[in-house]
Amino acid sequence: MFFGRLINRKLQRRGETLIQESSRLMARAAKLLSEIVAAMASEDAAQLSALTKKIITIERQADTIKDELIEEVLTKRAYLKQSAQDRYELIIRIDKILSRIEHSARLMEALHVELTERKKQLFNELSFQVSDTVIKLQEAIENLWVDYKKAQEITREVEEKRESARKVFYNLLKAIKMDEISNKSSFLVLMAESLIQVAVSAEVGADHVRAIIIRSY
Repeated sequence: MFFGRLINRKLQRRGETLIQESSRLMARAAKLLSEIVAAMASEDAAQLSALTKKIITIERQADTIKDELIEEVLTKRAYLKQSAQDRYELIIRIDKILSRIEHSARLMEALHVELTERKKQLFNELSFQVSDTVIKLQEAIENLWVDYKKAQEITREVEEKRESARKVFYNLLKAIKMDEISNKSSFLVLMAESLIQVAVSAEVGADHVRAIIIRSY
């Protein structure tokens, strides 16, 4: 009876729904980020602005979901302490990824410059790898409380995707250094760094998912 009073199944279901909604928004924003890079590469300022606004809207929607999870679920004793802490940390990590995606989008909208064909190719390749890393994290979260084994396997794919993204990132830095050292190159490094940090944050999120799985066995 004591534990029954601590656990509210209806709130738990609402909590899982909110986390999944937030992770899906994260994946949607990641897909848009690769579109932003494509728009930057093609020097389409109008598309850059429109896509950036979409990402900002998504980030605000996710903020609302995060606030509801914390204020209306986690503080209402829907879970035991460790489970509540796990979910709090997970939603914060999702929020950080979305913030990094928004930051990257805003940088590219503000600082976009003409790119050589080689840099266009590398920026596009990097954005696809970064987007895939985040999407894989979303898949792991989707399976987290359904199929622990599958979720754990996907977290390893997140790590592999991040490693692939990092290789492209360093190739891009080499291309930037080879072509020019100027204010323009500084802008390009900032934009590239903002992209790889999205993938790094996704890998950190995957590590947290793995920790939740370990504690659940």
